Amino acid sequence: MVHPTVKGKKIFPLGFGFMRLPVTGEGKVDYAQSRAMMERAVEAGVNYFDTAMLYHGGESEVFLGKETTPAIREKVVTATKLPSWLVKTPEDMDKFLDEQLKKLKTDCIDIYLLHALNLTRWGTMQKVNALEFLERAKSAGKIRLTGFSYHDGLPLFKEIIDSYKWDVALIQLNILDHIYQAGVEGAKYAHGRGVFVAVMEPLKGGILGTPIEGPFLKIAEKYGWSKPTFADLCLKWLWNQPEIGTVLSGVSTMRQLSENIESAEEFIDGKGAITEKELRLIEDIRAEFNSRIRVGCTGCAYCRPCPSDVDILECFRLYNSASITGDWKKFKSLYEDLIFSPVKQEKRASFCTECGICEPRCPQNIPIREKLKEVVKELEEGVF
Repeated sequence: MVHPTVKGKKIFPLGFGFMRLPVTGEGKVDYAQSRAMMERAVEAGVNYFDTAMLYHGGESEVFLGKETTPAIREKVVTATKLPSWLVKTPEDMDKFLDEQLKKLKTDCIDIYLLHALNLTRWGTMQKVNALEFLERAKSAGKIRLTGFSYHDGLPLFKEIIDSYKWDVALIQLNILDHIYQAGVEGAKYAHGRGVFVAVMEPLKGGILGTPIEGPFLKIAEKYGWSKPTFADLCLKWLWNQPEIGTVLSGVSTMRQLSENIESAEEFIDGKGAITEKELRLIEDIRAEFNSRIRVGCTGCAYCRPCPSDVDILECFRLYNSASITGDWKKFKSLYEDLIFSPVKQEKRASFCTECGICEPRCPQNIPIREKLKEVVKELEEGVF
């Protein structure tokens, strides 16, 4: 792995993503739990914090600004992002950056990324002269390093990499998405041009970190895999690629964080070299998951809010879980709980009006309306 120096610090192999912080019953960031997790991460050496203006409805940056003590701030680098899809004029970029500086309670953001670039958004960034804006912000001392996060094909990724002297590229990569979007080839391309590569969705929204059950038990037994999930193996696969600088984990519980830290520490201690047997295991896992995943949803929640209040994420989670585990009875029952809850009844898939507002927001380009129809057919059929 490469280890760039930011503020004199080498980046730890594991980064902390602040998109999936624990929340209260009201859906707000749980400050007590999130603070404890942040402190645990820093204590272990985790020093790359990744957030964005719209995470947790804007509360993620506010949390970091309030809870990052001077002692923690000194130890970490913070990355946040310009919401590219909200930019209409050059002035918008300065406005958003100044708002983010206030939320984060800092005069200078360590790493500033253009958020979720695709063909359309890259076109917008070019029209508003975003690269000139980044240069002005650096000269003014408002940001230290520049970068972009990405959700589109490999050719466009290479074009963007070659367009500017970027410091950081944040890409989606995991054992299932090795040839999806920028993929492994994109990581190599960026690294070869001196760009630090950070990885998001290493467990594909948690799918790869679910307990081993159903058809995956036989695969685990075949290879003598004794751990309760494949998460450690998936992280190890990423860390064994020299082009990757850090892997961002969007954890929601202290247990998830501690398990990921333990995996990182094993890698650092030299116990993380991937074996030929593990590579064969990954091939079998990949084939099984690819045959069973019904929706490529990572749970990022960019599709929210839905005008009809359909809980798109939960519908897709239950649909995938039923297919992955093979336990359709169990997850159909859980879906019925969603339907008949007096609080959540309107959240079922059949309440979709096909307005289509959600689809342009989805970084995975999921045909959400069609997939919700599948959920209705597979999980609602026969309920009424």
